[in-house]
Amino acid sequence: MDLLERGEADLIITIESYVRGDFPQTHLFDDDHSLICWRESAHRNGVSMDAFCAAGHAMTYFGPTRAAAFSEVYFETHGIERRADVLVPSFAMLPGAVIGTDRLATMQSRFAEYFARTLPIEVLPLPFEFPKVREVAQWHSKRGQDAGLQWLVQVVREHAARL
Repeated sequence: MDLLERGEADLIITIESYVRGDFPQTHLFDDDHSLICWRESAHRNGVSMDAFCAAGHAMTYFGPTRAAAFSEVYFETHGIERRADVLVPSFAMLPGAVIGTDRLATMQSRFAEYFARTLPIEVLPLPFEFPKVREVAQWHSKRGQDAGLQWLVQVVREHAARL
């Protein structure tokens, strides 16, 4: 977001709760959240709420300030306590943090399904209701009339529509 605010990034793709209200944005798609675990984990057939809370978790925090992922903010604000076994700086590192262990990790379902195609992980439903996440593209208001940026936004929207 800092790069966008300074005009050093043309476009960011993020979730709606992290965008600036005064910059233009466009909706790309909505997604659910799922659990992932190692295919040989004790959790591979699903988890109850008690098992979810008792398990060790791999969690994602971003950047030098360790900004919490959307799911982590949700858990904290709703009093869902878990044991943090591993902290990783990107969602792409979550599968590696659960493979070979009984850890769980929470991530967007499309991302989880992508990793499950090539890695030995199971994608499981969460044992409770969880809000959908809304993915958006956002750009600086000063760049709104830039033809190249308008083209890029259109290409991103077209690809997102095919998901």
